[in-house]
Amino acid sequence: MLLVIQFPICGGVFHISHLQLNEITNPRVGSLSLLVEDRAIYFLAKREKDFFRVCKLAQIFGFSIREIWLSSYAQNYRRHTSVIRFLTILFIPLLCVAMVGCMPEPNITTPPPISEAKRIVITPLYAEAGAAEEVSRLGGRISVNLATRLEIIFKNAEWVYDRSSKLKPIDDKLTELGLTLAQVYEDPALAAKLGQALEADMVIVGMVEKPSLTRRDFDQHLMKQGRQGGISGTSTYIRTRLTAIGRTQVKVVDTNSSEIIFSNRIRSYLKYWYAYQTQMSEQQIYKTEEERYADLGKYLPLRIAYSLHPTGLKLEPEEQILLKPDIELKGTGGIVEFN
Repeated sequence: MLLVIQFPICGGVFHISHLQLNEITNPRVGSLSLLVEDRAIYFLAKREKDFFRVCKLAQIFGFSIREIWLSSYAQNYRRHTSVIRFLTILFIPLLCVAMVGCMPEPNITTPPPISEAKRIVITPLYAEAGAAEEVSRLGGRISVNLATRLEIIFKNAEWVYDRSSKLKPIDDKLTELGLTLAQVYEDPALAAKLGQALEADMVIVGMVEKPSLTRRDFDQHLMKQGRQGGISGTSTYIRTRLTAIGRTQVKVVDTNSSEIIFSNRIRSYLKYWYAYQTQMSEQQIYKTEEERYADLGKYLPLRIAYSLHPTGLKLEPEEQILLKPDIELKGTGGIVEFN
């Protein structure tokens, strides 16, 4: 099939090294280059894939296809490019919307004016749909511990939160309004609606992810250091480290304006170190998953409270070592650090 492609400049040779054409109309050119005459390129393609390659290359380099003989190749190419153009027009706006929806929310780390509020609602932290029951319980535990922590600081404010399975004003009001924790977390207008229904000035909402619980066993054999700095005994020790990583996103919504006035991603990273003699490895007792969840329910509220009111509380570090051996161990690289 003969294809005529208009070339933007007059004269010269255009090299197409990666195209393998079966036959070129001008025998002087050879298989790897095309002679340009009268602002046009002439070639003959016997294979459909060669035809498609040249058409694509022409478009990439800014050439315009002036004439294509109406063979099956040309009809297929026109149909192909029309479909691609249609799909591009259709999916690019959808992709932009999806990208906006998937982009993380901007952080607003300036502490909210809690001291100016007279009544504040703290909802249980929302756990994503399908999350295990222990994650939902963790969200409730965080909100209760956060509320009791802030109550001590802001004694003049009234705090509204679900204290137990029987005393649950938040859950009752959500049911009355036909709302869910997910909705008030995702939509500040609905959070403000909940706050207005409970006559509050601010609403604190949040989301908790499934915690990451890990265990790592270190195979390096260590020796116990004596009080005088020498090796004590002949038993060797090995180490194990457990971790618990909790992640939350906490927002504060102003009830009157329905605006988010605070939004921050807050994390707690807890570590537990164990060292034991190699022959005692089977008898070693570790923190259970339930106990590590309970620790996150304690330390995450401290981190959140500090983020909300840093001037009135001591700094709560993100990483904390809650357990480490009270012995000194030495390996080939020197004294071992439990960090």
